[in-house]
Amino acid sequence: MEERRKFDRVRLAASAAVYALDEDEKRLGRVLKLGAGGMVLETTAQLAEGSPHHILLVEESEHIRRPLVAVVRFRLPEGIVLEFRAVDIEAAIDIGIIIGKYSSHVQAACA
Repeated sequence: MEERRKFDRVRLAASAAVYALDEDEKRLGRVLKLGAGGMVLETTAQLAEGSPHHILLVEESEHIRRPLVAVVRFRLPEGIVLEFRAVDIEAAIDIGIIIGKYSSHVQAACA
Protein backbone atom coordinates (compact mmCIF):
# COMPACT_ATOMS: atom_id res chain seq x y z
CA MET A 1 0.00 0.00 0.00
CA GLU A 2 1.34 3.41 -0.97
CA GLU A 3 2.06 5.92 1.83
CA ARG A 4 -0.09 9.01 1.24
CA ARG A 5 0.90 11.25 4.11
CA LYS A 6 1.89 14.78 3.17
CA PHE A 7 4.47 15.21 5.93
CA ASP A 8 7.42 13.30 7.33
CA ARG A 9 6.87 12.12 10.85
CA VAL A 10 8.91 10.46 13.53
CA ARG A 11 8.06 8.11 16.39
CA LEU A 12 9.68 9.39 19.57
CA ALA A 13 11.32 7.07 22.08
CA ALA A 14 10.11 7.10 25.68
CA SER A 15 13.44 8.70 26.59
CA ALA A 16 12.79 11.72 24.33
CA ALA A 17 12.07 14.87 26.31
CA VAL A 18 9.26 16.04 24.00
CA TYR A 19 5.90 16.88 25.52
CA ALA A 20 2.99 19.31 25.35
CA LEU A 21 1.75 21.83 27.90
CA ASP A 22 -1.70 23.40 28.01
CA GLU A 23 -2.48 27.14 28.10
CA ASP A 24 -1.74 27.23 31.82
CA GLU A 25 1.57 25.43 31.21
CA LYS A 26 0.34 22.26 32.89
CA ARG A 27 1.71 19.10 31.33
CA LEU A 28 -0.75 17.47 28.91
CA GLY A 29 1.44 14.51 28.07
CA ARG A 30 4.26 12.99 26.09
CA VAL A 31 4.48 13.34 22.31
CA LEU A 32 4.57 9.85 20.80
CA LYS A 33 4.76 10.84 17.12
CA LEU A 34 5.53 14.21 15.57
CA GLY A 35 5.13 15.48 12.03
CA ALA A 36 5.02 18.86 10.35
CA GLY A 37 1.23 18.66 10.29
CA GLY A 38 0.50 17.32 13.75
CA MET A 39 1.27 14.85 16.49
CA VAL A 40 0.05 11.93 18.56
CA LEU A 41 -0.09 12.83 22.23
CA GLU A 42 -0.18 10.33 25.09
CA THR A 43 -2.51 12.03 27.57
CA THR A 44 -5.28 11.48 30.05
CA ALA A 45 -6.70 14.95 29.33
CA GLN A 46 -10.24 14.95 27.99
CA LEU A 47 -9.92 17.11 24.89
CA ALA A 48 -13.03 17.22 22.71
CA GLU A 49 -12.72 16.03 19.11
CA GLY A 50 -12.85 18.88 16.62
CA SER A 51 -11.92 21.46 19.22
CA PRO A 52 -8.89 23.75 18.86
CA HIS A 53 -6.42 24.00 21.74
CA HIS A 54 -3.52 26.34 22.44
CA ILE A 55 -0.58 24.18 23.39
CA LEU A 56 3.11 24.61 24.00
CA LEU A 57 5.34 22.04 22.30
CA VAL A 58 8.46 21.47 24.41
CA GLU A 59 11.75 19.75 23.58
CA GLU A 60 14.04 20.24 26.54
CA SER A 61 17.51 19.51 25.16
CA GLU A 62 17.04 21.87 22.19
CA HIS A 63 15.40 24.51 24.44
CA ILE A 64 12.30 24.57 22.22
CA ARG A 65 9.07 25.96 23.68
CA ARG A 66 6.82 26.61 20.70
CA PRO A 67 3.21 27.78 21.06
CA LEU A 68 0.84 26.11 18.58
CA VAL A 69 -2.86 25.81 17.92
CA ALA A 70 -3.87 22.18 17.46
CA VAL A 71 -7.23 20.59 16.68
CA VAL A 72 -8.15 17.20 18.09
CA ARG A 73 -8.91 14.93 15.10
CA PHE A 74 -9.49 11.53 16.70
CA ARG A 75 -8.39 9.14 19.39
CA LEU A 76 -6.16 6.10 19.13
CA PRO A 77 -5.58 3.50 21.85
CA GLU A 78 -2.21 5.11 22.61
CA GLY A 79 -3.32 8.75 22.56
CA ILE A 80 -5.00 11.57 20.68
CA VAL A 81 -4.20 12.82 17.20
CA LEU A 82 -3.80 16.57 16.95
CA GLU A 83 -3.55 18.54 13.70
CA PHE A 84 -1.58 21.80 13.79
CA ARG A 85 -3.31 24.95 12.53
CA ALA A 86 -1.58 27.88 10.83
CA VAL A 87 2.02 26.85 11.52
CA ASP A 88 4.27 29.88 11.03
CA ILE A 89 7.84 29.65 9.77
CA GLU A 90 9.42 29.71 13.25
CA ALA A 91 7.17 26.88 14.42
CA ALA A 92 7.89 24.90 11.24
CA ILE A 93 11.62 25.28 11.86
CA ASP A 94 11.33 24.13 15.49
CA ILE A 95 9.19 21.13 14.49
CA GLY A 96 11.72 20.32 11.76
CA ILE A 97 14.58 20.45 14.28
CA ILE A 98 12.80 17.95 16.52
CA ILE A 99 11.93 15.65 13.60
CA GLY A 100 15.50 15.80 12.31
CA LYS A 101 17.01 15.14 15.71
CA TYR A 102 14.91 12.08 16.44
CA SER A 103 15.01 10.79 12.86
CA SER A 104 18.80 10.71 13.10
CA HIS A 105 18.53 8.86 16.46
CA VAL A 106 16.43 6.18 14.78
CA GLN A 107 18.87 5.89 11.86
CA ALA A 108 21.86 5.70 14.21
CA ALA A 109 20.19 2.96 16.27
CA CYS A 110 19.48 0.94 13.12
CA ALA A 111 23.02 1.30 11.72
